[in-house]
Amino acid sequence: MLSVQPTPGLPQAGQRFKSVEELVAAISVAMLPVYGQGVSLYPSISQRRIDCARSHATYASTKEGRCKWKVKFDEDESSGEVMINGKESLLYHNHGANTRLLEDSKWKLNIRNVLVRQMLGMDDSNSQEKKVSVRVSIVCSGYVTDISRVLAQGS
Repeated sequence: MLSVQPTPGLPQAGQRFKSVEELVAAISVAMLPVYGQGVSLYPSISQRRIDCARSHATYASTKEGRCKWKVKFDEDESSGEVMINGKESLLYHNHGANTRLLEDSKWKLNIRNVLVRQMLGMDDSNSQEKKVSVRVSIVCSGYVTDISRVLAQGS
């Protein structure tokens, strides 16, 4: 089992963020350059976790299997901030970097999340090319959706 830890810049247990979107962005900014993988957000009250994109069932049949890396978070009801729950998080991956990243260090995953793009210096507000193919996945009640819709609905 391959395990790369610590991931430089990865938020730590107890660290607080103003919103779930900021937490997702901070994790994505740390993981994307190292692994070339995104994350999936499970924001429901019963789960409140962020998983490595390789935790999806698609990876069950691979040599490494599904990645169990996850960040559990809690919400502070009085401030609305979210905090990383270190006791329930598992910050070790069972895989290395995306092979495309290993083959070409300049390769980048296409990202839809505007905040993540800005934090990675990929702000393309003046660019003609607006279509990208990969986003941070949000899983709500078994459906994958866009983070902006989930956060707007306050799920």
